[in-house]
Amino acid sequence: MNITTASIDLAKDVFTVYTQDAAGKTLERRDLRREALRTWMGRLPNGTVVGLEACSAAREMAALGLQAPLDRGILER
Repeated sequence: MNITTASIDLAKDVFTVYTQDAAGKTLERRDLRREALRTWMGRLPNGTVVGLEACSAAREMAALGLQAPLDRGILER
C-alpha cells in the first residue's frame, strides 16, 4: 500500500480510521479499539499526513468564537 493520508475519527473507545493513496483512492477503513490505535499508527509510513476529526465539543467551541482547529474531512467517506 502507498498510503499518503490517514484520517482518524476520534471517540472514547472505538476509533474509525481511513487511509488514502496519492490519487485519493481509499485503501482502508476500519474500526479500532483504543489499545489497537497506537499499533495501527505505528505502521503508517513516515510522512503520512494524519487528520483528526474533531468531536462535537470542538465544533461548539468554534461556534463560541474560540479557536479550535478542525479537520473538515480530508478524506472522502
